[in-house]
Amino acid sequence: MLNVLLFAFVLVCLYTDLKTRKIYNKAVLAGFLAAWLFHLATQGVLAGTKFAFSGFLTGAALLFVPYLLGGMGAGDVKMLGVIGAFVGSEQVVQVMLAAALAGGVIALATMLKEGECGRRLKNLFLSLYCFFFTRRKEHLEGLEQKKRPGKTLPYGVVLAIGVVIIYLLNSFNYTFPGFSALP
Repeated sequence: MLNVLLFAFVLVCLYTDLKTRKIYNKAVLAGFLAAWLFHLATQGVLAGTKFAFSGFLTGAALLFVPYLLGGMGAGDVKMLGVIGAFVGSEQVVQVMLAAALAGGVIALATMLKEGECGRRLKNLFLSLYCFFFTRRKEHLEGLEQKKRPGKTLPYGVVLAIGVVIIYLLNSFNYTFPGFSALP
């Protein structure tokens, strides 16, 4: 039952993020309440509340800094928080690791497909050189800026992929080293 509720929440977020580039607060609230009520019913008031709230806070904390830096929207932060409310603190870290790996693979595939790897690697190495050795912003003027509106992948998609990856890995009794399986 928990997996059905989790996947229903993830599918709603996936749909709205793809369609409107937003994850709605109504979906976040409904997902959190479903997770919390499930854990209240299965673990009791104190344990269920602790599980859901600590999972939510852990999930939201994982994306809070990228949100502050403008790397993603608040909906993505709340979505991972609700995923954490469903699966708990430890497993939401696994979901985030799987999502980050999936996002990296998708980004690399996109760069290869569009012939962007050379330019992006040059920008990366120049940025790292300036950060670690010169600390002078003037050297960053050599970066090739090429903004492409609409060429970004909504992070809700990547989070959904992370949930599916962890679910499948757990189905085969595999977890990331140092972690336990989803509840």
